Amino acid sequence: MTEINITCKGSKYMPLDQLKNFQGNLKTLPVSELDKLKGSIMKHGFSFPVFVWNDSILDGHQRTFAVKKLMDEGYTIGNIPVVEIEAGSRTEAAEKLLILNSHYAHITEDGLSEFLSANELDINEIVSDLNLPDFDMESFLSGTIDEPVETEGLTDDDEVPDLPEEADTKPGDLIYLGPHRLLCGDSTSETDVKRLMGNNKSDMCFTSPPYNVGRTPNGKNGTVNESK
Repeated sequence: MTEINITCKGSKYMPLDQLKNFQGNLKTLPVSELDKLKGSIMKHGFSFPVFVWNDSILDGHQRTFAVKKLMDEGYTIGNIPVVEIEAGSRTEAAEKLLILNSHYAHITEDGLSEFLSANELDINEIVSDLNLPDFDMESFLSGTIDEPVETEGLTDDDEVPDLPEEADTKPGDLIYLGPHRLLCGDSTSETDVKRLMGNNKSDMCFTSPPYNVGRTPNGKNGTVNESK
């Protein structure tokens, strides 16, 4: 029999059959997602401790359910790492369970691109383990962005506004222009370039630093800037 690796630690450890179901039928786990979760556990091990109150599961119902299904298939596992959550009553514990399962924030395309780049992750290698119901993964993988709705402007297309006393755009601003992205940043910064490109690669990079100098290495004063 194959033993499931436990790759996390808890404040204490409990046999799986001693953990009680607390949420009832609050959430469901489709077969396709169950298979995905089982595959993730077999690949990465049991990676996150279970949150419990009075030995009842507040967070970890689906993970423990997937482990039980794997045990039915012949796998084994040691005591489960758990973290005890304080609550003065069952009602307070139930309230914390609902809060824990509420989604206050959502993953954005820009945020995911930054996270992948900062941590050198390849989305194609982990996408099968992810479940982001409010995220358009197909669009993200294809590198496409929804086209903006065409609307009639309030000024003439050729009208050039006066320059503001202070720039509205600040370093770090990422602007979406239809299918294009424009980053106010430093082209020599690896972090900035990764943030701009996200999970995509450019077909061509056209650049001629230093900018606003007006001299080239082949010009009269070329040696002035050759070292820049």
